[in-house]
Amino acid sequence: MIAWFWKKSVPDDPLSNDTLRAAVAAGVIDEAGAARLSAFTNARALAREAATDDEPFELFRGFGEVFIALGVGLLGAGLWGMSFLSSAGVLIFGLIGAATAWGLAEHLTRRRRMMLPSILLALGWVFSLEMTVVYLLTTYADNIEFAIVAIPVSAGLAALVFYARFLLPFSLAIIAGSALAAVLTIVNLLDPGSNLQFAEFGPAAFFDITQSTSIGVALLIFGIATFCVAMRYDLADPYRMGRKSTCAFWLHMIAAPAIVNTVLLTLYNLGSAFGVIALLAMVAVLSVVALVIDRRSFLVSALIYVGLLLF
Repeated sequence: MIAWFWKKSVPDDPLSNDTLRAAVAAGVIDEAGAARLSAFTNARALAREAATDDEPFELFRGFGEVFIALGVGLLGAGLWGMSFLSSAGVLIFGLIGAATAWGLAEHLTRRRRMMLPSILLALGWVFSLEMTVVYLLTTYADNIEFAIVAIPVSAGLAALVFYARFLLPFSLAIIAGSALAAVLTIVNLLDPGSNLQFAEFGPAAFFDITQSTSIGVALLIFGIATFCVAMRYDLADPYRMGRKSTCAFWLHMIAAPAIVNTVLLTLYNLGSAFGVIALLAMVAVLSVVALVIDRRSFLVSALIYVGLLLF
């Protein structure tokens, strides 16, 4: 849908054969450069015409990546197991694991652009550094509040460094998830009563604004902010042929549950006719949004609550 609107709003490339011949005659560009430019514009036009409104997703490109991912997973599991050999093993093997993940990513992610092994390497890099951070905080940190907030913040920073180096779209999901954990941690520290609400109401206290206002509002604001960032990536790649579209996909995977669950669970728990009508209306609105931006995450999350109402 985004690509369709973009095609209607953006004119075709103005470079024609006559324009290129005139540029060659005027000495602006040589014949070889004009031929390359013509081939580029033609390929770009064909790519635009071939672009679909579907939501692309690629986890791996072949079984070769699957086997390499299995090897990466076994290596990571072995390093994690060896970290329990001594009291300082978490620190030592955490650093070794981080260095190993980074070194493998230089080849598998930066050079060969393998998707599934790169996802595991990003998780291994962040997890290994988190092992080190947790060990240092539990050993030397005196302020427990600082330690609790530092854990998700450090995970987000580690994922940000990985993204800056390798431009792996999945890294943005780790960054967004870490930011969400940091936000919830800070809100929990500022509003200690949220612990009691969680103990009384269970996981619903995370999303139901009527039961836990501070956490619910924080989730909703975070989800909207993440959605806006994802849309910036979507609009930068409306034909969904490049990396930015994949970045948007992973950000939508974080934003959709935060928005949909907060709004719809709050309405669902009202238990009144108004709540049911408002919930169905919001499902319709979210479905329209999902169809316009062609992101199924919003639609799937919303349909879960329709199933609850039918049940």
